[in-house]
Amino acid sequence: MTTRTAFGSPTPRPIPRPTPGPPPAPPDPLASAFARAITRDCHLTAAEAEAWQQSRAESKTPKDTTRPFDAYLPLLRRFHWRIETSGDHRLEAVHRSGARIMLTTRRDRYGVRRYVLLPPGEKSPRWHQVSSEAVTEFIRVRRLPRGTAARIPHTVCHCKKRRYVSEYTALQYLVEAKLLRHLHRDRKRRECRAYRCPTDPRVWHLTSWATGPDSPAPAPPAPKDNAQTADATRGGVTR
Repeated sequence: MTTRTAFGSPTPRPIPRPTPGPPPAPPDPLASAFARAITRDCHLTAAEAEAWQQSRAESKTPKDTTRPFDAYLPLLRRFHWRIETSGDHRLEAVHRSGARIMLTTRRDRYGVRRYVLLPPGEKSPRWHQVSSEAVTEFIRVRRLPRGTAARIPHTVCHCKKRRYVSEYTALQYLVEAKLLRHLHRDRKRRECRAYRCPTDPRVWHLTSWATGPDSPAPAPPAPKDNAQTADATRGGVTR
């Protein structure tokens, strides 16, 4: 739309200028380094190479390797618990009274599961799943607090063998089996060692196999004397 002046010449109406927006963000040095490297046949300047090395160092920063149950380690050492198994997903500790504690985690999906085993001769010899407060009290006095909601967990062992709650209990029955075999000529009792169930770490079994995947490696044979070896090779007799 135009307006006319006194002399009849049209005068255009001024066009409004756009409102200036925020200033543009500075370019990413890493992105610009990639773009320039592509155009220059993958050659970086000193500043771009330094930015690239810094980004690689940040990406290689070691992750937090703290396990969820590491907070219990100082308390276990303070009250004289012996840590038998300590891995990425299971921690097992035993007290001289016979009480046991097992802390497990499955890749941090379900948090920490806490199992306790009362000393021998007290109530039922079974594992109990308890809360964090209950396991802390159990570490201190080897007893569960009154009114603790302890749940007996369901085993995932499908082995067709007798189950024992700990290695100590399995070894007791192993000694009994050996006595029956030697005293009463009981040939049916052929058990010779105890092993942990591969599917449930809270279960132990007895087996008649002398060796297995979890049995200790046999000791290497004693080295022979050089003189005896030479005489045996020649068929001679060592004096």
